[in-house]
Amino acid sequence: MSNLQDLDLYFADGYQSLMVVAVQYELLKQRITVPSVTKFDHFAESTTHFIPTVFTGLNALHLTVTMGKSPKTIPGLSTIASKLNLHTLSLCKFGWQAKDFDEIYDLFPGVTKLIIGGQIQKFKFSTVLPVFERFKKLEILGLTDIFDFTIEDVMTNLLDEEGDCVCDCCLGDDPCNIDTNCSCDECHYNDENYERSHEMAQHNLFMSMEEDQVEDATSLFVECPRLETVYFQLRNDDYSTCYRPIKDDKVNVDTVTINEYEDWPQIFTDFYY
Repeated sequence: MSNLQDLDLYFADGYQSLMVVAVQYELLKQRITVPSVTKFDHFAESTTHFIPTVFTGLNALHLTVTMGKSPKTIPGLSTIASKLNLHTLSLCKFGWQAKDFDEIYDLFPGVTKLIIGGQIQKFKFSTVLPVFERFKKLEILGLTDIFDFTIEDVMTNLLDEEGDCVCDCCLGDDPCNIDTNCSCDECHYNDENYERSHEMAQHNLFMSMEEDQVEDATSLFVECPRLETVYFQLRNDDYSTCYRPIKDDKVNVDTVTINEYEDWPQIFTDFYY
């Protein structure tokens, strides 16, 4: 395996299977090192302890973070972070919280390329922008500002906007739910109204949280002088809207260029380097 450079470990039985533990254990037990691997994709539900010992030449790492986890609660990551010599860190999670961004900086403050994909929970994205000012070497940044709303969020907004159903089906000991087809013509849960009501509630939620991407990108370029490119992920995970700064003679950010539907950066994509 002396020529192996890119490695993505996939386990058909899932990452909680005994096979995952066995592979990681054997890699360490047999003192196997693969210094030629520079890019590694790992599902972070299992431990990361083995990574710096086995992949001694690693400089780009992608971790898929499970919901409910944060970077510092990924098994082993806080321990190994300082042992990794990464220039590129890629993370994907559905349900990012604002505090997660601080944790990413605490663990990997020296990366030059940072990709954060997936979906964020209910917070305005501008509130986490100051975190990126602390990444002094950052040159390329991929971000998601796609919101992850739960069915509870949608229903709360629906009831706030339209009030309780006329039939009071949301009250009492046996309230209607999303699996109920209420016979009341005006009920939110009636088959005739369900799709329209929920689309309206989702639209209201998106509008309440949506911000100006151009302003956010411009702010990032102003506060991060070394930053060259910002990608904002689209709902089609493979693509992004790409922003690059245009600077004046005094190297101040004048405006930004916008390219839609550029490839979303990934650690195994050659152009990204």
